Amino acid sequence: TQIQLAASRIKGPAGEEGLLKAGAGIATGYAYTGKLGSNSCRDYTAFGNVANIASRLQGHAEPGEIIVHHEVYDRVKSGFPHAREIVLQLKGIKEPVRAYSLT
Repeated sequence: TQIQLAASRIKGPAGEEGLLKAGAGIATGYAYTGKLGSNSCRDYTAFGNVANIASRLQGHAEPGEIIVHHEVYDRVKSGFPHAREIVLQLKGIKEPVRAYSLT
């Protein structure tokens, strides 16, 4: 939520607030991490199934929305008792994914 608050404060050229609209996707699990790229341009990144799921969930999130994988929700559900369950067919993932919208 801190990222969402900061994003909502970014002003556009005419002083418009809310120029940057960010959604978030969160998953938990093991991922491979490391530096990728050439000697002149390297990025530190995560890849693997969990990174793919998180990215795909973020792609489904509306501006200001946080979508979490069901394993994440199991850990935080006491703080979000009215979260809406959604089932998504995510690109690159064979089985449908159960997730929850926290906003």
